[in-house]
Amino acid sequence: MFLGFELHGCGLRRLPPANVARFRRRLELLRDGWRMGEIDSNEVRQRLGAWIAHAGHAHTTGLRHALLRGGWFDPFWDDGRPVPTQ
Repeated sequence: MFLGFELHGCGLRRLPPANVARFRRRLELLRDGWRMGEIDSNEVRQRLGAWIAHAGHAHTTGLRHALLRGGWFDPFWDDGRPVPTQ
């Protein structure tokens, strides 16, 4: 492990499962806080943007899509249209 990433011999960088689990909990709290009006959309964007900037240095496109499907930060949702479901 180096700088929060699991490094594999083939050049693959992954996030450790504990990091992903921690982010899932934070994401749930952010969604709840935003829905209840305790957190504004700018704060949500800042917090998610920071994690995504970190996660973007690893091979996480599929993970980010699974976690953020159809939302502001879905890596496959770049033009505002809903992401097709498979």
